[in-house]
Amino acid sequence: MNRLLSIVVFSIALVGCQSTVIEETVEGGGLEITYPQLPPQTQTVTGSIFDNGANLYPAGRAYSTGNLKVGDIITIILQETAQASRSSALTTERATVNEFIGANQAGGLFPGGEFFTGIDTDGGVVSSEGTGSAGQSASLYGFISASVTEVMPNGNLIVFGEKRLALNEGSEVIRVRGVVRPDDIQPNNTVLSRRLASAEFTYSGNGELRRATRTSWGSKILYDLWPF
Repeated sequence: MNRLLSIVVFSIALVGCQSTVIEETVEGGGLEITYPQLPPQTQTVTGSIFDNGANLYPAGRAYSTGNLKVGDIITIILQETAQASRSSALTTERATVNEFIGANQAGGLFPGGEFFTGIDTDGGVVSSEGTGSAGQSASLYGFISASVTEVMPNGNLIVFGEKRLALNEGSEVIRVRGVVRPDDIQPNNTVLSRRLASAEFTYSGNGELRRATRTSWGSKILYDLWPF
């Protein structure tokens, strides 16, 4: 009876351990939100029911590319493709010639000289060869909204956008940062990603796919410590 009770308790504890969900967070911390920097506004008391300069029928705000301020939002059209390849080869060789003392002379000079019998000490050749290659390609298409974080003295805009996707297989984050020239912003408030200066695109995440494609720690140690 005690044995059966112990098995039941152990099974319940095991099920409880399996039901524990470990949430993975994507590197980079929380979302970065840029708030607009509005100058303090003073209201003049005139005794009228309407403020000075107020419109009785305010129209919806229309963005003007020359009047964007910190906190305003633009849409970046992502059209990025990158491809890189690299290869290297190494060949080294060293040859030596020994005419000073040979195996027969060494056998006659040193005690236990029979050890040198049959050993070629006239010279030697040491060579080493190695090749390596690496290739990488990536593409990024879509839309992402970015906030104006700073307006430069010449009118250019520093923008930053971030989008997080939480999927069953893990979480992914897309970040965009760069400098936009107001003239490159289209009337529909969009700008192509290739128009960004000092552009920085980050696409990272956690989950099963990342763990499956990462090099194991054992292989990394062999790459770093293997002497040959």
